[in-house]
Amino acid sequence: MNIWARVKEKYDPDLDVIPREDKKRFLMEQHADLVREGDYYAAQLLLRFLRKGSISLYLDDISHGVEKILDTVQVSVRYDRRCTAHYTL
Repeated sequence: MNIWARVKEKYDPDLDVIPREDKKRFLMEQHADLVREGDYYAAQLLLRFLRKGSISLYLDDISHGVEKILDTVQVSVRYDRRCTAHYTL
């Protein structure tokens, strides 16, 4: 199932904040989907985020895909002067 459809189906669009446990569960499901699809590096980045609670993403294509997943579940982000995105759960 498409990631965007799953989020819209699971969460009410009027809901402002998604609970942290639901974010982690959703990200674990996305990690499993990435492994099934064979996108191992993106799965590794997502797993590193789940283990450590934060991650730095750069301007490559794989990081962009992971960034879209993290933006879907409203993870806080900050950018530094070198265009690096730092996500925190």
